[in-house]
Amino acid sequence: MEGVMKVCLRAPAWAAVLCLATRVATAQVIPWPRGDRLVADARVDSARYDATGGVLLLRYTLTIDPASEQHARVFVVQAKAPVVSVRAPEPARSWVTVGPQPGDSVAFWGSASRQQDVAPGVSRPGFELRARGLPGVARFWVEGRYDAPTVSPADEERVAEAPRVEDNSFTGLTIGIESVDIPAASGLLARLRGLATRSCELHWVTTEGVCHSLEVKLDQAQASLERGNATAARAQLQAFLNELDAQHGPEPGKHVTDNGFWLLKINVEYLVSRL
Repeated sequence: MEGVMKVCLRAPAWAAVLCLATRVATAQVIPWPRGDRLVADARVDSARYDATGGVLLLRYTLTIDPASEQHARVFVVQAKAPVVSVRAPEPARSWVTVGPQPGDSVAFWGSASRQQDVAPGVSRPGFELRARGLPGVARFWVEGRYDAPTVSPADEERVAEAPRVEDNSFTGLTIGIESVDIPAASGLLARLRGLATRSCELHWVTTEGVCHSLEVKLDQAQASLERGNATAARAQLQAFLNELDAQHGPEPGKHVTDNGFWLLKINVEYLVSRL
């Protein structure tokens, strides 16, 4: 504000008046409340890939941290593939969903009433997304419940434009669905290696030891493919799946989270089917 004042004072008199008027008008804009006073986690608790139609189903559980100051009313997941359907938790009529629409880039769920909002400390399952593609890392947004500014009719023009959900919410990373057009098995394996590395970076695989063990198996599969030995590569990828299964679960000592498990499992199974 001090810098603005100095610029105004150095300007000609007529410009200083205009500058002052602009500052006064800006100060009179009535903002919308913040929708990001919460912390959320979006976890894929199950997934299923239909090889016949190439459609992937993801089921999300949305969890709001107990220390959050707002209830969640909107949940959005980035979609990088053609959306087939979006389904809300029961009672489904109490939620507004968006999709599929031409050019959709997100799947949207919105609570139609305060009673259906996800409260702090609560986990709500049942958010379903179907799209044609494979699992990838995607951004999600969760907007907290807030009321529109209450103003008199005379002040309505001073209310700021309503913020987009993406600009007024908590955001994080989860699993989404993305189109994958990679015909060669070597290309699919390279993509899988990148996803395994990303899973470790995001602590979806929680220990360096397990990360290294999974990486070694992918190295072995790559070497087999380079020798033209698809049978050996398939066996090494099956060993990768076996370790994922052994390390996945809520029990102490397990080191692969739900997001890490489903992200890698579906992609490995798809690769094996192409060998």
